[in-house]
Amino acid sequence: MILLKTINHKCPSCNANLKYNPKNKNWKCEYCGSVFTLKDLKKNEEKYDKTEVDKKKNKSEEMDEYFCQDCGAKIVASKNTSATFCVYCKNTAILKSRLTDKFSPSKIIPFSKTKEDAIEAFKKVGKGKILMPKEFTLPKNIEELTGIYIPFWLYTGKIKGKITGKGNKVRTWSTRDYIYTETKVYSIERNGEFNFNNIPVDGSVRFNDAIMNSIEPFDYKELENFNVSYLSGFLSEKYDVEATVLHKLL
Repeated sequence: MILLKTINHKCPSCNANLKYNPKNKNWKCEYCGSVFTLKDLKKNEEKYDKTEVDKKKNKSEEMDEYFCQDCGAKIVASKNTSATFCVYCKNTAILKSRLTDKFSPSKIIPFSKTKEDAIEAFKKVGKGKILMPKEFTLPKNIEELTGIYIPFWLYTGKIKGKITGKGNKVRTWSTRDYIYTETKVYSIERNGEFNFNNIPVDGSVRFNDAIMNSIEPFDYKELENFNVSYLSGFLSEKYDVEATVLHKLL
């Protein structure tokens, strides 16, 4: 296994860890109270980023283990993990090299709900359900709720189709002595086309497709240009299913 140093976002003022605040859409230091925008973090990252030689070296490496920058612990991550937590000090560890080149997302929808919002919602869902296992509502388990970014492909295209069939038109009338029935048979053809834009399909085999479909539709007005700073405080996965493979299944 290859060992990799991770990155997490430090407060430029006091060097404490920074986490993304979904409500205010900024990064606030819990220690000194300083507030930073994405532009501020970009400047700070450029200042302390690795050299180009290190970047090229890391691009070709498949990382299975990494060192936590805060406590030095060695943590094992799956091959598709791009952001995780150190199980010892609980700080965010972003495997930046796994989000380079073709694995670098173009857009991201940042979280708009906090962990506290998620815990409150979970408690409401479980309230009154007497058959729910007690383990689901144990405080130690509820506190482990964590937001995770999942990779999605967006597809835009056009579908053309043709339908053929037969139609019957029946008319009945009567006279004093007879009842008449007239049946006309028609050949029916219909042509049509349908345009679709930004249809989301998750790019990870780890997540159940039915669950992924249940969280749609997404509000594309919330899309932002991707930056690893949004991953701080959350888990993240990189895709493991190519866009061309999923396109064949549509």
